[in-house]
This record gives sequence, C-alpha cells and structure tokens, in this order.
Amino acid sequence: MKKGDIKSILSGILLFSMIFTLTLHLSECTGTGKPINLIPRKLPVSQVAIVQSSSEQAEDITYPEIRTLVKQAVELAGGFESLISDGDTIVLKPNLVTINDYTLPGWQGRPLPAEANGVTTDYRITKAVVELIREINPTGIVSIMEGSSVPTEKAFEHFNYTHESIPGVDEFLAIENDSGAFRDWKSPGLVKVPFPEGLLHDAYYYNKKYYEADVLISLPCLKNHWSAIVTGSIKNLGIGATPGNVYGNTARSPGRNSMVNHDTMALHYWLHDYFMARPADFVIMDGLQGIQNGPTPCFTMSGTTSLAEGQMNMRLILAGRDSVAVDTIESLLMGWDPFSVPYLRLLNADGVGNIDTSAINVVGAPVDGVRKVFKGNVTNSSKGKVIEDRTPPEISIQTAELDHNTLRVNLKSHEDLHFVRFFLGGKPIETIISGNFDTITIDLDDSFKNATELTIEAYDIYLNASRQTINLPYAGDDRYTAKKTTLLPVIDGIGDDSCWQTGVWYPIKELWLGEQPEPEDFSGQYKLAWSEDKLYVLAEITDDILRDIHPSPLVDYYKDDCLEVFIDADASGGIHTYNYNAFAYHISLTYDVADLGNTSQPRLYNDHIETKRVDKGTLSTWEIAVTLYDDSFIYDKENPALKLYSGMRLGFAIAYCDNDSEEDRESFIGSIKIQGENKNIAWMNADVFGSLTLVE
Repeated sequence: MKKGDIKSILSGILLFSMIFTLTLHLSECTGTGKPINLIPRKLPVSQVAIVQSSSEQAEDITYPEIRTLVKQAVELAGGFESLISDGDTIVLKPNLVTINDYTLPGWQGRPLPAEANGVTTDYRITKAVVELIREINPTGIVSIMEGSSVPTEKAFEHFNYTHESIPGVDEFLAIENDSGAFRDWKSPGLVKVPFPEGLLHDAYYYNKKYYEADVLISLPCLKNHWSAIVTGSIKNLGIGATPGNVYGNTARSPGRNSMVNHDTMALHYWLHDYFMARPADFVIMDGLQGIQNGPTPCFTMSGTTSLAEGQMNMRLILAGRDSVAVDTIESLLMGWDPFSVPYLRLLNADGVGNIDTSAINVVGAPVDGVRKVFKGNVTNSSKGKVIEDRTPPEISIQTAELDHNTLRVNLKSHEDLHFVRFFLGGKPIETIISGNFDTITIDLDDSFKNATELTIEAYDIYLNASRQTINLPYAGDDRYTAKKTTLLPVIDGIGDDSCWQTGVWYPIKELWLGEQPEPEDFSGQYKLAWSEDKLYVLAEITDDILRDIHPSPLVDYYKDDCLEVFIDADASGGIHTYNYNAFAYHISLTYDVADLGNTSQPRLYNDHIETKRVDKGTLSTWEIAVTLYDDSFIYDKENPALKLYSGMRLGFAIAYCDNDSEEDRESFIGSIKIQGENKNIAWMNADVFGSLTLVE
C-alpha cells in the first residue's frame, strides 16, 4: 500500500470519527425538516435604520463620519438606553471570517485590507459601537468575541482588533480558544443548551461567556452567500459564534465547514436553531462596501479575480433590534428575495422576527433609493431568487381630507400594492396600512395640528415604492390646493389627461339646502389643476335623474340640475350678489353659464367657461376650463383675463343643484362647510368660500 493511500484512509477515518462524535453529542437530526409557511407571520412592527455616507467612495469615509453614521443608525433603530444598563456584560460579535480573499485559483488569495474591505467588519465600526456603549455602561465588561475560519487571534491582529485600535474593550476572545480544548465537550468554557424545538438537533453547544452575556450585539457585513443566499446578523452568529474547539474541522483548523452540510436545507435548519436558541439583542451592520458573489470574492466560485470586483460601494450602516427584519432589509438592498431564504422564513414562522415588509418600519434612507443588484451563485439546494421586477406599485388618490385630528384617505390601488405609509407635514405617521386601502381612517395626535402636506408612499412586498405628495383639504378650514399642469387637458368630459392622474379627489358632500340625498341619488367629487391661463376642474357627479325643465337659461336656472362653480379671484371675500367681487357660475346641462350681474339681472358668461360632460349610466363626468377675471370686470366690454401663478390664492367652492321631480331643486350640496342655520349664502357672500392655493 502506498503512503498516499494510507494518508487518504486515515483522513477518511478521521472525518468519519469527527462526524460520529458530533452526532453523539448533538443528538439525532430530525431528518424530515419543517414545512415553511407560504404566508409570513406578522409580528409587532420592527424598526430598521439605514443611513448612508455622503462620501463618494467607501474608502474615503473617515472615522469621525463612521462614528456619526453608527450613532445615527443606532438612535433611529431605538437606541441603547432601554437595552443596556451600567454594569452589564456586553458581547460584540463582528464578522472576521478570513484574512485573505480567494481571488486566485485553488482557493488562494491576497490579504484583505483592514478598512472598508466589505468582507469583514471594519474595526472602526466596532470602535464606534464600543464608544456608544461606554457612554451608558462605563463599568460593565465589554468583550469582542469571534470564531474565524482561520485562527481568530491572527484575524484580530490583522484587522486591528486590538486594545490600541479599539479602546474600552476588556477582552478580545477567540471563541475556539476560550471554549476549551479540542473536543472537550465538558469544558467549563462551554454550555450545552437543550433545544427541543430544534429542526436539526435538540441541543447545541455555546461559549459560556457568549451565551450568558446580558446583551449580545451582532456586527455583520452586508453581503450575499454562495450557500446561505444571504449572510447577515443571523449567519454571523449561527456559524461564526459556534465554538471551534467542538465544531471545528481539526484542532489546527477552527473552520466549521464540516459540522453541517452547507449545500442542503440542513444549513438553514442549523441557522434557525443556533440563532433561535440565543438570538442577538441588537444589530449594527457594516454596509460600507457590501460584497457581491459573497461571502468573499472567490475565483473558484464566481471567477472573481480581484477584491474590487466584489465590492459594491454601498456606504451604508444598518441597525435594528430584530435580526430577521435587518437581514430581510439587507436582502432587499442586494436585490435578493428574502422570501427565498429558508432560514429567514423559518425564524419568522417561529416568531423570532419579521420578514413581512409591512411589519418592518424602515427609517432613514429608503431601500429603493440605495439598492443595488448583487451578483451571486448559490450552490445550496434552496438556490435563492433575484428580484427581477423592480417596478413600484401604482396608486390613485381618490379622496383625501384632514378633519381635525382624523385623516381619511381613499386609494385606488394596483394588485401589487402591499402597504402604504403616510407623512404629514414631513413627519411620519406611525400607522402602516396593509389592507382596505379604499377606506383608510387614521386618528392623529396634536403634533400634526395645522399640517396639510401629505406624502403617501406605496410599497410592494419588495419595497419598490411610488410616492405622491398633495396638500390636503382641511375640513375645519376648507383649504385646498391645485397643482400646475404643463400638459393642458383636453376638455372632452373623459378626464384621462395626465394632470388628473395624480390629483386628489375632493368631496362634494355638505348639505346647503333641502334634504340630504341618498348616495345613489347624489354623490360628487372633484379635482383641480391650473395653467397660466386657466383653472381646470374635473367633477364626477352621480345623479340618478338628470332634469332641466326651464327652457330659458336665464330663468330659474338654479332650480334645474346644474353644477355651480364659485370663484373669488383675489380671495378678498365679501358680498358679490350684484357685483363682480366674485362669480357664482351656474353651468347647465346644456352648457349655458349664468350668474347675476351688476344690474341684479342674470346674465350669461359662456365665454368664461369651456365645459363638456359625458354621461355613463348615472355617472356624469364634467370637465371644465375657467378663465379668471378680477373685480374690475365690466360686462360686454373687453376685459383682460388674469394670469395665474404659483402661490396665488383664490376663494373657491363648487356645488350641485339636484332636481329629480319638482319645480324646484330638492337638494343643494356643496364642497365646504358653512356655519349657521342658513347655509345657502355662497351665491351672495364670498366670505364662506374655501381657500384655494395654486402650487407647482
């Protein structure tokens, strides 16, 4: 027998012995695995912070900026104050997986730089975290623990994990050394943790100091993984914190490649179990670079020939208390589907953290604003999935109003819409809406008082987002806005022009005279837009009976069905009954436009308004273009029309006269609330008009 053959046999016996010994001490594998729920479990909302450097290159980011970024991310994610107390024992677990990249053939490579390499946690981020901890925990023990694939003490030295570079640390502990001798299962440095709900084993070994820490903080890197799909806060602990003295390949090789098959679902079961039995209490993720084709650039796995080919220059820091949520957002930032990562779904199913994006409140930078698509070659049987469709969901704002401390919104949504978030006056509203988008009602506190600018963010499950900003009508003050349009609408009664696609619907619902009609008898809403020369109105009126029984357009015109538009061009208010301080245009079903003049007699103003109505069943769509005049207007004379401009404020209201079967209208319904018993006064007094502001 040749010497090489003997060596191969001995290696095989050693490998078999190692696996057999591991099996004895870990108990038997469940074998069958666990079915993964197709519908994610929705837990209380988690918060994940994303902050991005203003530097153009990750290599240019200095320590003062890193400290600022880390501080911002931690504070946005909820801070340390409620988590850490003075005297606590804190364990920080960075990712120092290897000293070299693997960009040369045969799993060979070059030494990684200590800063901003993307593969390992930058020591400056860890330093910033230590400084934040020491501000509130000056007397407790702070330990940095790692289990690298190479001897960890060498990794500490190579990446500047030293007392000189990171002051405030009590111990830098190589987990494989601190946990005891090789295969010493009864070492006092270990603790065997029963885990009967385990998917792979019913017990796992942990370093005792690691397991018993008051607070465990995971400091991973943002990167994908050829076996786990995504490697973040969970895999950083689920593999990197396993004691190399019992799980390592050999006494000289602390790598844990052999403790679980990385090419099957067993890896995901292991990550689920090991993390769930001792989850992280907080996560701060190094996203300064981000690595594609991860977890490290590798010639053998992806043909990568240099570190720079894998670096993505993300310039990010992520933070949060929910590791599942943080890793979900990490996955989305890399353009990978978190629902295709089995261990994330398994942990979510067991209530460890959120994977449903409607239960994850992302604060700071938006995912779709900083996302890049990471290349990756997944060898695990689960494969993973790249997000191909990054088209945001579409929404149409049907109605939106603020009534004192109540926000009411009606959205027409696309099937891809998963949830919506609201910002009022630039401040986020905490409530996240994930259903019943056509009847949204949110009660607000007094901090939103007097705010009128509403931004609606609409998200699909992958956080592709569309955003619309409008100025709300406030039910108490009757404030409205109209946006400028550069593409003028065609006045054809169809209402499919671009200016109407994003405008907000305002309701016509206030009873000014007569009886309150049933919705099928009457309901109305309208939108507004403007150009330099015209004010545009799109109104949708539901009226079960259209009636015009008075043949003369100047006799009892207000007793027929008609749309009435009130305009006070300078918002001066006051009486306008027999003058041109304001106009009350009555638009008949035959498009005649009547109002009283300065002689107390009604007159036609058809040249002031262009209109077209299209009827479909009981729904009438009115499209109107109004030319504005001020109070110097003289009938039957040439009058200069007003030029409209951004910031211009008008008095405005709109109403509908509804006559179904009588000589007179049964109902008169307007767009504004009018106080007092006599509400039918807008035709005389412009003081009751609403306030319309023209905006860009």
